[in-house]
Amino acid sequence: MEPDSSDEEITVGPMIIPEYNNWRVRRINDNIPKPSHESSQSMEEHLRAVPSELENRVTKLEGSLYRYQNQNSVMELKASLSKIEEMKERIEELETALQNCEIRIEYLEANEDHQNKQLYHLQNQVRNRDHIMGEAVVQIREVADHL
Repeated sequence: MEPDSSDEEITVGPMIIPEYNNWRVRRINDNIPKPSHESSQSMEEHLRAVPSELENRVTKLEGSLYRYQNQNSVMELKASLSKIEEMKERIEELETALQNCEIRIEYLEANEDHQNKQLYHLQNQVRNRDHIMGEAVVQIREVADHL
């Protein structure tokens, strides 16, 4: 059904009825203190006290922030010291392991020299025996040929 010109117009958007508007204005006005000669001085004192109260709260908050930052710094320092101590212990372990490795290398090098000397000595013994065996074989052949 299409609206004709006799229907009321429909408005889109906020509609404010007069009762609501009156109520709203009264509510806003009720929240605004009405100046009086006697209260104007107390209002000035109140307005002077508000920044003072705000400054006190800001000072307290700054103090809390400073304490928090100090506590945080102390905790970070303790954590750092703990890590440093762990690293020192690890360094000592690694230094001990390095010293053990160096001692082992020295032992192996010394043992290598000893093993090389022993090998040389045994090789000489084998050569000498080979020579003696060779001479014995020659003598045995000579005796065999003689018989």
